[in-house]
Amino acid sequence: MKRTSPGFIVGSWLIATTIGLVANFTLVGSGQLAWLPTFTFGISQAVLGVAVLALAWPVRSAAQGKRRIDFRYAVFVLSIAKAGIIVGSLVGGYT
Repeated sequence: MKRTSPGFIVGSWLIATTIGLVANFTLVGSGQLAWLPTFTFGISQAVLGVAVLALAWPVRSAAQGKRRIDFRYAVFVLSIAKAGIIVGSLVGGYT
């Protein structure tokens, strides 16, 4: 698995922001309501972030040499974290 560069995250955020602005301007221009995220949207993103951190804590402990961990679990957690970063930048850029 390759590392996700900060440039990719910022680029996906910028693309999502541009698409979101164009979509909202188009909606408002046609007389419809703009899409606004609900209050629970931010809470759900925070809960997902805490869940990823809770899953990643044993991997961090193993990386510091305190105990061993199954490599499948580590790859699973890293995949979830990478997907969370990409989706978070896309959705966060759109809102």
